[in-house]
Amino acid sequence: MQQLATRQPPLSISARIGHLLCLRRLLEDLQGPGLLLPEDIPRADHYLPRPLPAEDDALLQRQLRAIDDVRSNALLLLRATGLRIGELVDLPADCLHRLGDGDGGAEQWALRVPLGKLHSERWIPVDRDTRAVVARMLALGPAGRGYLLPRPPGRAQLGRNLRRALTAACQAAGCSGRYVPHQLRHTCATGWLRRGMSLPAVMKLLGHTTPEMTMLYIEVTQTDLQQQFLRASLHSPHELSAPLPPARAESLAEALRSALLILDASRTQTQSKLLDAFRRRILRLINAAQKLNAS
Repeated sequence: MQQLATRQPPLSISARIGHLLCLRRLLEDLQGPGLLLPEDIPRADHYLPRPLPAEDDALLQRQLRAIDDVRSNALLLLRATGLRIGELVDLPADCLHRLGDGDGGAEQWALRVPLGKLHSERWIPVDRDTRAVVARMLALGPAGRGYLLPRPPGRAQLGRNLRRALTAACQAAGCSGRYVPHQLRHTCATGWLRRGMSLPAVMKLLGHTTPEMTMLYIEVTQTDLQQQFLRASLHSPHELSAPLPPARAESLAEALRSALLILDASRTQTQSKLLDAFRRRILRLINAAQKLNAS
């Protein structure tokens, strides 16, 4: 077993597992079970697609909107709703449903996902942009046999066409990596969590049955941790009940730096000239507080 693990050039995990299974069978035939234990066999590598980096995500969405055909809009729908590619292929043409009006008279719409991988139906809330994507898909190409997407001969061919369309869009957009449609589902789930959605809600929208599977889908970066920590600190009941310390210039500068960190975390998700101007103003206030502290 040590020779298999240290062999040069190294063996793959699957090759090592194959050798060890043959060895276990030989030992069992000679001596009986118990000479080679289950923990002696290494675990096979299990890779899950990761979310797209924020820069590549923005580049890809911009490129898909510029292409504006049925497949690019289908990929935008995949990114916005976190559907599995098999669920996207099987979406009916009448998948959008109005659920009524919410608070303030805002319309509430949802995407009905029919029976899929887990044999359960679910409803995914959608905004105006997602509804526009669905309407554009219906306008660009006639639905095939009651489905939202035109279906070529063979259901699997439509999935392959979407994968090729995503690869071409990534190359045209100048993305740093080559991605697969399932990574758009991971990216959508991570975006929901970063915008403040709870883990149980993300689990329901993805159609998972356990939170452990949902945790494998989302990515929590150091920036996410810093932002959540600052939010928790600003709303800590202990700090709110404690008496406020005397105002000092250095504490003011520190508070402004915390606000700047929160603003920078927001700017990674939304590019806005107003946010840039707000950031420059906070920097000027920090400089003024530092000068006041020095004096």
